[in-house]
Amino acid sequence: MNKDRELSRKNRLAQTVSGIGPVLSSELIAHTDGFTRFNTPRQLVCYVGAAPFEKTSGSSVRGKTSTSSFANKRLKSLLRLAALSAVRVQA
Repeated sequence: MNKDRELSRKNRLAQTVSGIGPVLSSELIAHTDGFTRFNTPRQLVCYVGAAPFEKTSGSSVRGKTSTSSFANKRLKSLLRLAALSAVRVQA
């Protein structure tokens, strides 16, 4: 990653977010093709499994919301740990 200036810049920029270190920033860059794989933030959030979806049937039956089972579970787990780390740092 250090050989490519643009990826190195994105890596440093990602690490400026509280809770994101070298492992998570590298994983994010690898799985998102340098943050170019998705056109909208919503697509990225769905990919990592952080976007809730409401379960509905017709117009009246509603189930509880859940995240997609097709999510990238490794990234979801790493982002969860990063969020916990960020909360600890700010507390």
